[in-house]
Amino acid sequence: MKKGGQCIRIVMLGLLIVPVIAALASNFISQADCRVQWVKSKDGTPVAFECTGAGPSLVIVHGGIGDHTRWKPLFPFFAPHFRVCAMDRRGHGMSGDSLEYTLQREAEDVAAVVNSQPGPIFLLGHSYGGICALEATFPYG
Repeated sequence: MKKGGQCIRIVMLGLLIVPVIAALASNFISQADCRVQWVKSKDGTPVAFECTGAGPSLVIVHGGIGDHTRWKPLFPFFAPHFRVCAMDRRGHGMSGDSLEYTLQREAEDVAAVVNSQPGPIFLLGHSYGGICALEATFPYG
């Protein structure tokens, strides 16, 4: 996927989050540093995402269950190096939904969040979120 002439780097991971480390890390970033924002996808569905930190943008797409809050315990590790943004996929968390589901719409949601971010973009997708992230890199007509 290209944004403003720049190639977007894609990182697809399967992560096991250790609760103790996550709980300790959550003490380092205050809630005031994070804020939820929305962007409209191509079909008008509102897509929520929460960002903190500074630097190149890292957009994170969660897997099949849960929402963006699964990634918040890791924000303290990413925030010193990235403007980290964890999104809610369609039908999850604070994002809207539509009657008809397609992978293409999920990809358009990811693209909407990516295109709302400044500068170089890194994209991290976990599990089904990795499929959505990868699919977002292919142009649709």
